[in-house]
Amino acid sequence: MIIYQKLATHSISVIVYFIEKQGFPQNAINYEARLYEFSEGLQNFPEKYQICRFEKYMKKGYRCAPFENYIFVYRIQVKDIIVINVVHSKRLNI
Repeated sequence: MIIYQKLATHSISVIVYFIEKQGFPQNAINYEARLYEFSEGLQNFPEKYQICRFEKYMKKGYRCAPFENYIFVYRIQVKDIIVINVVHSKRLNI
């Protein structure tokens, strides 16, 4: 099961809002669907992505999965995937 922490859902909302405010409401809707589709796909191979190289997340054992210009930060908890955050790749400096 995929579990989204509040910060992750907030980050996705901010991304979608930004696209919408650029004058592309349909693109925003489509991109939101793609973001959630990607994160749901993490269930298939949760260990596919490595531990984050960004120190803040590395210390906690979080994994980083790149999706276009964004990084999904998540952890594996037994059979669940906990999505911690979705961050623009430039913010991580990796």
